Amino acid sequence: MRVVCFRFYWVVSIIIALLLAGCAMTPKRTPIYIESIALLPILDAGKGKSFETIDIRDHISKILREKRYSVSMANSFNDDRRPTADEVLEMDISELSTLGPENAKTFMLILEKTSYYAEHIGMGLVATLKIEATACLIDKNSQSMLWTDKGIGIGRGGPNSGFSVGDSGLSEQLGLPLYERIVLLPELRGLAMDACAKALLQTFPKQRK
Repeated sequence: MRVVCFRFYWVVSIIIALLLAGCAMTPKRTPIYIESIALLPILDAGKGKSFETIDIRDHISKILREKRYSVSMANSFNDDRRPTADEVLEMDISELSTLGPENAKTFMLILEKTSYYAEHIGMGLVATLKIEATACLIDKNSQSMLWTDKGIGIGRGGPNSGFSVGDSGLSEQLGLPLYERIVLLPELRGLAMDACAKALLQTFPKQRK
């Protein structure tokens, strides 16, 4: 995966290390034919520090379909559980295998951390949205992890290309930090989401015929 190391990259590395705990072997190549993949709800791995949780599943689904997979969106975890990222990181593979919907044999677990910052450059502002994601593909019947990887997506924009600033004078009087004075536009969000999904699934193989 071709990405640049960033300040918070170590967070994703720790997530992967913990997810792999309890798995003797976690190949990046899926060894079996997969009938369908259920994408579980996004889990926030930012420990409350994420800018917000951004659902990149539509972008992931698009890429998986291009790789000839059937994909479905799961609205909840099994038995309507609501695990936190910390709880998931404490689970072994047998426990992880219970998170998927009852009718899903294979599902993808996705952990995400987002960060956002803006800085003055010259006379304007440059805003950056970063999405870090780790995902693993789990086969429920065999209780095994078929694939895992990580990806980082960056959306960066200057004036009129990714963000807009409200009444900055009033905001400054109120003492609001810079990022709270900026409203993200779809272009910036879309760039980061698309880049993250592509980096994440770069090693995901095409469906076996």
